[in-house]
Amino acid sequence: MLKSRPVFTTLPVTDPARARRFYAEKLGLTPTEPDGDFYECGEGTRFVISKMGSKPGGHTQMVFAVDDIARTLRDRKVASIERAGADVIATGNIGCMTHIAQGTDVPIVHTVELLDWAYGGSAPEALKGVHLDLNDSQRIAVAI
Repeated sequence: MLKSRPVFTTLPVTDPARARRFYAEKLGLTPTEPDGDFYECGEGTRFVISKMGSKPGGHTQMVFAVDDIARTLRDRKVASIERAGADVIATGNIGCMTHIAQGTDVPIVHTVELLDWAYGGSAPEALKGVHLDLNDSQRIAVAI
């Protein structure tokens, strides 16, 4: 997924305005947009300045340029879930449920639905009609 995407270095800075002045005055570099953070250099390479917190990351950073970051991250997450052979996806975040469900046919349920089912409640709607080998609530209880 990311193999074919452009990548560029991210330089963490504490003061973006000061960094922009330094790159302009000392190195002759200007951002691609006024007050922007992207700088283009030779042979199509780029770097970006990124405001960091009070402590440096202590590691090299890089950024992949993608057209739709939400879709790209969802597709990577769904691919990992499907590779793992999951029978069901459980999450406690409604937004995640909605977003992930757009990228997979694996049933997705809220964690509370699974807990309710494991303690004798009815099966979550998303799992109705799904055949599981063990007693359904026992299987979920074992997984928890």
